[in-house]
Amino acid sequence: MPMHEKHPPVGGSAEEMARRVRATIERVKPEVRTLPPTEAEAVLSAALGADRRAFSDRDIARLVRHLQDPWWTVKHPVQWMRELRRR
Repeated sequence: MPMHEKHPPVGGSAEEMARRVRATIERVKPEVRTLPPTEAEAVLSAALGADRRAFSDRDIARLVRHLQDPWWTVKHPVQWMRELRRR
């Protein structure tokens, strides 16, 4: 069975999905910044809804970390590079 039959597009093009994801992130950003990381990941995953399947668990964790501390990659460059290589 081809991949596109298993996972049909949620709603249109990649541009539309990117707009939905950005809007979702902006909507939950204030809440995510105040929660512990595991709870923030759950909130973000739930808010993404059907678009969640485009992100791995590691992607969600990275995104939450960036929302909570936008300078994390500058503060921890070695760990950031290791995570990029593991991808």
